[in-house]
Amino acid sequence: MIHRKFDPRHMPSIKRRLSKLALELTRLALLVPDPPPRLPAPPRLCTVEGCGRKYRANGHCTMHEQRNARNGNPLIVKVGGHPKSHKVCFCGEKAIAFHLCKEHYNVVSYVNRKMEKLSCQTPGSNASKQA
Repeated sequence: MIHRKFDPRHMPSIKRRLSKLALELTRLALLVPDPPPRLPAPPRLCTVEGCGRKYRANGHCTMHEQRNARNGNPLIVKVGGHPKSHKVCFCGEKAIAFHLCKEHYNVVSYVNRKMEKLSCQTPGSNASKQA
């Protein structure tokens, strides 16, 4: 196929053809009726009996989907594990942090603070060289 250079003299004929096409398209658009309005889809709900929560995935709400992922069954609440209240210090009291009760945690943190102060005051440290 041989391509010809664009000739500006052909411009009026191109405009005429485009305007005819535009008129034909508007005529066709007026003949075609508008599509009927789409109704919103009904809300999808969890498939577990008695649960009316919003659907998330695999037919379950967020809670039942997490239970299903954790336990393999959306109806089982929890399998194994210990609640936080079972964490106990070696003395038998309830643990608050690092498996230590409040009293033992305070002792350890106090000793750590004293050790940090002592390490800053040793003869070979940077603090004594600057003074």
